[in-house]
Formats: sequence, C-alpha cells, structure tokens
Amino acid sequence: MAIVPLRRRLDRLERLATELSVSIKVERRMCRDMDWPGLLQLVDEKLEQSEADEALINEILAFVGEAAATPVLEYGNGKNGEPLLDEESQPVFEQHFFVSWLMGLLTGSWSLPEDLPRRFLEGFASRYGTIMWRCEECLSGLGNGVLDKGGPYNACPICNSANLSHKYLGGPPWDPPWVYRASEDVWAAKRPQRMTTKKR
Repeated sequence: MAIVPLRRRLDRLERLATELSVSIKVERRMCRDMDWPGLLQLVDEKLEQSEADEALINEILAFVGEAAATPVLEYGNGKNGEPLLDEESQPVFEQHFFVSWLMGLLTGSWSLPEDLPRRFLEGFASRYGTIMWRCEECLSGLGNGVLDKGGPYNACPICNSANLSHKYLGGPPWDPPWVYRASEDVWAAKRPQRMTTKKR
C-alpha cells in the first residue's frame, strides 16, 4: 500500500534532479588565432565585468607575477637545481596556469565564457596548478586551484553542466599546459579494437 506513494515521490525526485542538472545555454567565444594584445584586452574587460571581488583577481595576478619572477630549476643529467637556460643562454621562468589558460584560448583548447563568475576564477587562485577539466558543453577550461577553495567542481561554474572531462596527464611526450586532450579520448584511442570472429 505504501509502495505506490513512495514510487511517485521517487519519480518526482528523479524528474526534479534531471531538471536541475540541465546545463544552461551560455554565450562563449572561440579565440583561436586572435592576437595576444587583443585577447588580453578582451579578458581584461571580462575581469572588470566579473562578479568576483577585486581581492580574488589581485590574488591571481600576484601568483602570475610570482611565477614570472621564478626561474625554472633543472635537475638530472648532472644538474642539481641550476637555472634552466634557453637557446640564447637566458634563464627560463615559470608560467602560472592562468597564463596557460590564456594561451589555450589562442590555440582553441577551450573557449572564453561570456561571464567569468567567482567560482570559475577560484580555479586559478593558487600558486601551482593546471587546467585540469574542460566542460564538454560550453568548452570552458577549468583550473584545479579550486581544490584549495572547497574541492573540485561537481558541475561547470559557467553553464552548470556535469559533463566535465579530465585532462590527460600521461606521457612522454607530455602535452604543454595550454593543450587539452581529454583522458577519456586518449584511453579510448589506446584500447585495442575488439576482434570480431564470425561464427561457423
């Protein structure tokens, strides 16, 4: 007797959960092959319009500056923490993953959202990190600095989709930080194709 009302309640909860998990259609912009100054101006405008407070944006920019002033140290092959030098014998400096996100916009690895909400920007508010996830609905690249701010994303902070892929971190060769390949795609390509045999 009580099973029917319980079943109705469960059905109602399932419908409600489905309605809530539907992604929101958002405007996005692919910035592939844009020039660097134009991209920086566009992102700066988005940051000025963001709901995030100035303290969070300044925290990210401070991490960017700290990384740009920190030489990359080389270990192995007879090197023990010596500065890495480029072809012109100049020191190579670290790059914060917010800069990698900007470069990924130029290469088409992800899109530039119309709005940059606080939860999205929290993904870059860490000294070290990478663009660990990409929303496969709106193509937003998501930083893993959010792990310091309450845990990983359960849904995209831009469009609310739960369809997040995980960056493939394997190698060699290792992808540069601004290149995004979903681990699911890489593993699917590596899986041997099943051989089909005809029954006699």
